[in-house]
Amino acid sequence: MKTFSIVIVNWNSGAQLKECIDSINTSVQINCILNKIIVVDNNSDDESLNLINNDLDNLTVLRNNKNFGFGKACNQGASNTQGDFILFLNPDTLIFKDTFLNLFNYIKINERAD
Repeated sequence: MKTFSIVIVNWNSGAQLKECIDSINTSVQINCILNKIIVVDNNSDDESLNLINNDLDNLTVLRNNKNFGFGKACNQGASNTQGDFILFLNPDTLIFKDTFLNLFNYIKINERAD
């Protein structure tokens, strides 16, 4: 079974970040394993980090003391991932219930044998 991590770069995303994480955690993941959700916060000054459930076992929040920009934050998140794949999401993304089911079915069907 394929494994993956998700990196989300946050800067003042408000409730959108919570909705994104909630949609990930309510999606069907029967043909894959989500190792980690990594939120890299670029020094937000809103309440977005207070709105998310920090008690989730698969959630890691990396807090920057300044805004390092999107690219550097993506690299920072990627260096903390585990698994076969990394999915980069913007915090205003919502995952449908069958997104990962369809994605990993597609990967399995189209995987090359090495």
